[in-house]
Amino acid sequence: MFIKLSAKLCLAFSFAVSAQFATAQTYPNKPVKIVVGYSPGGPVDILGRVLAQRLSTTMGQSFIVENKGGAAGAIGAEQVARSPADGYTLLTTVPSVFTIVPHTFDKARVKAEDFAPVIQFAESPLVLAVNPSVPANNLNELIALLNKQGSSLSYASAGDGTLPHLAMELLLSRTGGRPVHVPYKGSGPAVQDLVGGQVDIALEVLPTILPMIKAGRVKALAVTSRTRVVELPNVPTVSEAGVNGYEAVNWFGVYAPAATPKPIIEQLRSNVEKVVTDKEMQQRFSELGAVVAVQGPAETVERLKRESQQWGSLIQKLGPKSKP
Repeated sequence: MFIKLSAKLCLAFSFAVSAQFATAQTYPNKPVKIVVGYSPGGPVDILGRVLAQRLSTTMGQSFIVENKGGAAGAIGAEQVARSPADGYTLLTTVPSVFTIVPHTFDKARVKAEDFAPVIQFAESPLVLAVNPSVPANNLNELIALLNKQGSSLSYASAGDGTLPHLAMELLLSRTGGRPVHVPYKGSGPAVQDLVGGQVDIALEVLPTILPMIKAGRVKALAVTSRTRVVELPNVPTVSEAGVNGYEAVNWFGVYAPAATPKPIIEQLRSNVEKVVTDKEMQQRFSELGAVVAVQGPAETVERLKRESQQWGSLIQKLGPKSKP
């Protein structure tokens, strides 16, 4: 009886595996929807559309971007988590929806375990910049100024609990000084007021602030990545400037619902990697303020865990002022 039952289980397992591979071989045979949990025009939306366009060509099927903004990216993520796990509804997002949002909202809509990471495909650092009127031309001069008269200065962020806010608080925890935090509803208004002199300092996403740096309307003091940015070769990293080991970057990934068959995940991973490592795409990403940075599913899971612990710990120390 046991032998017969085991044989039946093995046969059933064999059929299930065969069905998965058969599905992967015909995937995709209809349009694929990529949900972006943010408004049109932002970095996630722009990079998501560039990626979708190239995947459509490479995989011979339409990849269509759908914006579903709200709740710091969580509404779009929730839609994907509840979709059929068949590879036809994907999510492109930044890690904050998994590493920051669950710590800042009383009830998280989604968690990382609801998804199967496909690939991390790009990174984009933040830039520490000041209004030209601020008497600091490098990070060390700014740190000295903040420790001397921090309360008379202000810094802008894209809002309480956003990456620019927490990245600045992480920096201040290492350097001292206490400028006044002025939260905005997004990076655009924050950078606009930095240019106008309503605030003195901002640590903002590269794609948004880069045009103002190139136009000389703000001064860039440091970037938050491990290495310098091609578009700003003379601007040192925060670590190079003396805050050893500091890093805070936006990175972009593709995710599928948790139960999506592994052969489909692997097919998607392979094609996304092929697309983004093309020289033309690398140049396009650079123009958009991002660099190609590929990591597979396992590495993505580990990175999400590390960053969730880092930001969760900082948010707990900051208390209610870190929450939107």
